[in-house]
Amino acid sequence: MKFPYVVLDIEASKRPCFKPWHTGAFLSSVGIEFPDFTSKTWFFNPLVGDEKKNLQEIVEILSNTEELVGHNIKYDLLWLLHLNLHIPPRVYCTMIGEYLLKGQQATGELSLNSVASFYGEGQKVDGMHEWWERGVNTDKIPISLHQAYLKQDVALTHRIYLKQKERILKFGLKPVADLTMAMTPILAQVELTGAPFSKDKAIHFLEEAKASTAKSNQRLQDIIGIEFNPSSSTQLQAILYGGTFQRDAVETYEVTLKSGIVKTKTRKIKENVVCPGVGFECPSSGISKKTGKPSVNKKLIASFKCKNKQQEEIKELLLQRSLTEKMVSTIAGQNGDKGWLSVLSDDNRLHGNFNQTFTKTGRLSSSDPNMQNLPRSGTSPLKTVFEAPPGKVIINADLAQIEWRGAVELSRDQTMLDELLHDFNIHSDNAVKLLGANAEDEHSSDENIRKKFKQIRTTAKLCSFRLLYGGSAYGFYMSPDMPNYPLKKWEYFVDGFYEKYPRLKEWHAEMQAKAFEQGYLRTPSGRFMHYGDVDFSDDKQVKEWKRQVCNYSVQSFCADMLNAACVEIIRILKLLKIDAKLILLVHDSLVFECDEKDAKIVIKVCSETFKHIPDLIEQRFGYKIITPIFGDCEIGFNYGDIKEVTEDTVEEVLAKLRNKDN
Repeated sequence: MKFPYVVLDIEASKRPCFKPWHTGAFLSSVGIEFPDFTSKTWFFNPLVGDEKKNLQEIVEILSNTEELVGHNIKYDLLWLLHLNLHIPPRVYCTMIGEYLLKGQQATGELSLNSVASFYGEGQKVDGMHEWWERGVNTDKIPISLHQAYLKQDVALTHRIYLKQKERILKFGLKPVADLTMAMTPILAQVELTGAPFSKDKAIHFLEEAKASTAKSNQRLQDIIGIEFNPSSSTQLQAILYGGTFQRDAVETYEVTLKSGIVKTKTRKIKENVVCPGVGFECPSSGISKKTGKPSVNKKLIASFKCKNKQQEEIKELLLQRSLTEKMVSTIAGQNGDKGWLSVLSDDNRLHGNFNQTFTKTGRLSSSDPNMQNLPRSGTSPLKTVFEAPPGKVIINADLAQIEWRGAVELSRDQTMLDELLHDFNIHSDNAVKLLGANAEDEHSSDENIRKKFKQIRTTAKLCSFRLLYGGSAYGFYMSPDMPNYPLKKWEYFVDGFYEKYPRLKEWHAEMQAKAFEQGYLRTPSGRFMHYGDVDFSDDKQVKEWKRQVCNYSVQSFCADMLNAACVEIIRILKLLKIDAKLILLVHDSLVFECDEKDAKIVIKVCSETFKHIPDLIEQRFGYKIITPIFGDCEIGFNYGDIKEVTEDTVEEVLAKLRNKDN
């Protein structure tokens, strides 16, 4: 019998061992409701049912189903994929459907009961959780209760699905819903596959980080001439700004015994240390309103304007310590947060969650652990721990400058478009015309001159990207990430930028006016963009609202471009029967693990698909992109040491990487 759709729910072992890669996890039950509202349940406790027969019956149903429906269906897909069961051609997730209908704003109101209540369908009586909270695992919960729970789940989801589908069509969200839900089984497979992780490299990094931090601490004490703990905010406050702190010390004292013998003893004490400070000043914005004490966080330290070489070295050492500590906490965990090592599975792979309903733009987020907490570019110890198994390579396929290109496309600024069409060096030009760099310095024979130009160019690039979303001269002047230029120079840059790209500024104003009038905007893919409640008498809220109006539309459109490319790349690789595993989605990159022999094909498929994103978007949404879109590929044996590559240079690049390792 053929089914246009079925509604499915899977229950497994209780948390925290509830996903297929968790040690001790097991499938407990499956419930399915059919279009005629009849349902069936299967249990996988060997004392209750025939597991092999159950799976055969489920496979038969799924093999004859066009669309699989569920609430948070990505979790159910994990188990279906783990068991190598058939996945129907389409999936529909009522949690994602509601997320889209509410304009990416209802991230905290997407549970099955919350959505069911919204549609007037009542709520599921959750008796199972009471047993789980008492420590009873799923297979030991009474079958009658378990079965009722399954049937309620699929019945509620079924009724939500029917109502939601009508609203998805009514509000023109079907194309973006189809794309978003096409990503769901792909993400389930990414989570199930996991990313290859070198435990040895991670432990080696932690050892090196410990030694590096100790060296930095000693250097700081040598420069300042006071023994202190840089990890203590109280002590660091006194060191940077002047003041007093207490530190542990050992005091020697004498005791005269009854026999008249004098013995020398020691005891631990707290001693006061008076610090003159090293000359840094904390701005009023850095003073805690609660404690009245100055901040010593990384962002504030980065904003320090150094007056001498000593301050420059202190600032650099503190920022380096902060970066190292962040990387250590990512790998080892900190303050109760789990690090990568603590969640590493027995298969030596990291399995993170890729969340489709957490952000306000439709972009993915990641958690438990965060697999996107990685630098955008350059080498990093955090990235080198993702190491391909023998015979495999890592390929990073990145959409080049996609946020810039997305803003060009949406604003249709002619100058920006012409620069892209003619492959113009945008940021070098802005560095010269707006920040006063010498154009000849970019190609100077003097390495120091080239380095200085590169620094100015990087500043121009960073400012240009921020201005896509309405940055300001004063914001640059106050930013810790920016050079210590006078305010007038920043004003010259911003004025010159918008004179060069006038349509971009007009687009910002149009978007803000439309969002103010309607209360929402829509992207070319049809997503609703809401911006929350704003008090327009509050300048701070208005400033943030303006930034969001410009930012969310670009981010959202970029997310859908990457999703469209990802779905197409996976489709083509399957047709070609190439065993390339998508293991990470980081920022605007797709990261694959594949056999070295298949690298050329994977690179070609990714590169060609990126070029055809305009066609994919037009096919899905009827929107014609006029801005050129393309991507770059990199290859390596680990994710932290990858080099730019084309399908014609694979052997050459890999040979250089091998020689480097040897």
